[in-house]
Amino acid sequence: MNLVSIDPGLRHCGVAFFDEGVLVKAFLVKNEEKHARGPITHLRMAEAVSKWLRSVGARTGYYTLVVEYPRIYPGSSQQKGDLNDIVELGGVVSALVAWLAVEPENFRALYPSEWKGQVPKDVMNERVLKRLSVKEHEALVSSDHNTLDAVGIGLFHSGRLA
Repeated sequence: MNLVSIDPGLRHCGVAFFDEGVLVKAFLVKNEEKHARGPITHLRMAEAVSKWLRSVGARTGYYTLVVEYPRIYPGSSQQKGDLNDIVELGGVVSALVAWLAVEPENFRALYPSEWKGQVPKDVMNERVLKRLSVKEHEALVSSDHNTLDAVGIGLFHSGRLA
């Protein structure tokens, strides 16, 4: 079975598509909704991800979906920004699961700490890049941190990232 891994966002999602454990494409999918918030914006983000996945050959129902699920870490110095944004991310994740119509047994949500621990972003990005083959490096349509997180989530799920 194929694998789709996603680092969710309200305005864009890092998305990686793997075929038999090999990265096929990774991209930063953008939302057409630039300023709105709430359920319709979540839906538009999920729709954009679905459209991109179809464009790279991912067939709904024929892949496992792994998504980073937001979490508040009370008292953490790393918790920054508006905590209400976490609610928006949770809405995006729910819209993705519904829109992509995955069966419960083909879905996994990972907290950030589960797959990357407390490793700084730049260090984790380097680890992800080092685990990719030359062919997989060519599959990176975008190499921003959200896309690299999506790739890292997929590598972690596949046992390729400790």
